[in-house]
Amino acid sequence: MKHLIIIVLFAGLISACGSDKKTVTSKDGNVEPVKSGELKIAYFNSDSIPSYFDYHKSETKKLEVEAKKLEGQAAKLQTDYQNVANDYQRGLSTNTLSDNQKMLFENRLGKMQQDMQLFQQNVMGEYQQKEMKSTEILMNKIADYSASFAKENGFSMFFIRGQGSGVAYADPSMDKTEAFIDYMNEKENELNGKVKGK
Repeated sequence: MKHLIIIVLFAGLISACGSDKKTVTSKDGNVEPVKSGELKIAYFNSDSIPSYFDYHKSETKKLEVEAKKLEGQAAKLQTDYQNVANDYQRGLSTNTLSDNQKMLFENRLGKMQQDMQLFQQNVMGEYQQKEMKSTEILMNKIADYSASFAKENGFSMFFIRGQGSGVAYADPSMDKTEAFIDYMNEKENELNGKVKGK
């Protein structure tokens, strides 16, 4: 969906999956750094989420349908206003309007302008808030699923790759995108099944 693009605000996210492991401590009590050979690292490509994560596709479709409906309503308001404005200008140019008719036209046009402004502020504003909330929920889901997926698979680190992620290169053997998206879809199906069963 054009209106719901994953903006990876949690770019470079590392799911700390090694928290259950014991910390290596030297004799003098100082924490020693973990050697790279002891780490199990993987990543997923965020650019694949819009195309393959079913929740994202479903929410995108809902928002697109609503956006199209609102765009139609906004276009109608604009068309109606333009038609009345044209009638008013035509009457002025032909000098066929009485003072009372001019006042009625001006009042009507003023009211229509106010309606368009209110539509933009209230209706479109509400849609934008809904869009932002949907994006927030989506990102929280991905963050939660990435943490649980990484822990279940024993990853010490689970990075995000994709535009704006800050990861310039990662070995393709670390790419767990397909498995991660399958995991998220499976979890969402389980969640929806529980909700439907209530």
